[in-house]
Amino acid sequence: MTIEELEAQLGEPLDFTNPDHVLAYSNIVTASPQYFALRSVYPEEYIDVNVQNVSFHVTDSMDLGDVTLNAALRADYDDFLQNVNIAPRISGGYRLFGDGDKLITFGANRYYDTNLLSYVVREAQLPYQLERRSIALNGDLQGWSPLSGASDYRYRFDNLDTPYNDEIVLGWKQATDWGNYAIEYVKRWRRDQISVSGDPVYNPEDGYYYRTQTNNGKGQNDRISLSWAWQFNTSSFWFNTTYQISEEVSFDEEDVDVAPIDELIFLRSGDEETGFTYVETTLNNLRLAETDFSQPLAFNVGWTTGWTDTFTTSVTGSYRQAFDDYVATDDVQSSGQLLRICSICDGEEVLNVPVYQLVNVPSRFLVNASATWVPEVVGDHALRFRVDVQNLFDARTYSVTSGTSGIETGRSIWFEVGYQWH
Repeated sequence: MTIEELEAQLGEPLDFTNPDHVLAYSNIVTASPQYFALRSVYPEEYIDVNVQNVSFHVTDSMDLGDVTLNAALRADYDDFLQNVNIAPRISGGYRLFGDGDKLITFGANRYYDTNLLSYVVREAQLPYQLERRSIALNGDLQGWSPLSGASDYRYRFDNLDTPYNDEIVLGWKQATDWGNYAIEYVKRWRRDQISVSGDPVYNPEDGYYYRTQTNNGKGQNDRISLSWAWQFNTSSFWFNTTYQISEEVSFDEEDVDVAPIDELIFLRSGDEETGFTYVETTLNNLRLAETDFSQPLAFNVGWTTGWTDTFTTSVTGSYRQAFDDYVATDDVQSSGQLLRICSICDGEEVLNVPVYQLVNVPSRFLVNASATWVPEVVGDHALRFRVDVQNLFDARTYSVTSGTSGIETGRSIWFEVGYQWH
């Protein structure tokens, strides 16, 4: 019997996600066909959650001779972590020798994480179900059955402190005939960052394994910023850059031997010529390690000119240095964690998990340009014509890296026609 004849018998197209169709198909071949033995089934769900935040902020500014001080205090409370967070902030400037052209800036600030909605959603999510099927002794393909305990993981964010950042700032601003210059150094400490705890805890009342979180994540980094701006007749020029000097991250690494199966990944380095190296870890570990990972040197430059009272042009450029990063690939790698969740699985069954490849993202320089013409029609009424050209030279953006697939936007042109009055 051909597939066409089988579909005519079934009365519908052959669907390999339908167990009845698969069983019917297995009966028309002389040998057991290829099939996938494991699948993850995610339940359809509607999550309706919210986080209530209450904030209070007070600030004051004062001049003490050549020193200007800005002091602030912010208090926050949310009904998820249920913490009262007090964040002091102070900044100021010292006019060196009383000269308004020379200013030393400084600051010390604390910022608490207020974007907690992602934690609330994760806590409310239902776990996926890992299912298995096999070939019976008579060669028939069996239906799907759940692997108990393989995927019954839920998350809890109880008794946690709110993550926060502390930072100190020191800078210098200088006004000259050739523009205004500024340099700024920032040291930031990330404290009480949320990371996964140890082994999951089984709750016999609902049959789920619960993964609790800790505040053991931390990190720090140093960065320096430079900027310059100059106004000359009807033209303005500007430049700014930021460079991260150093960065450190520390957190409780999630153990692959107890991690949820859908969190498992392989990190791959090397190439086909030198050979690949694979390290099994979890997606959560990668996300935490990449929080401040791969911050390359970048700078921006711009020039805007008013040629007439009604015609203005602008050109901007942005540069980003090459950097290394892990990106998702279309490849998979067999994990040894299959036997942990499936003691009855045979040697031919495999648990394939995604592979993330360490790649070098090349440097790039993008140029944008725009022109605006606003001719007056009558009195205070005027038309407005504007053209914007993004990626003027149609350069690679490298948003799609080597070994992956996707779409990069090249040159794009936008036209605008409007009417305005005063």
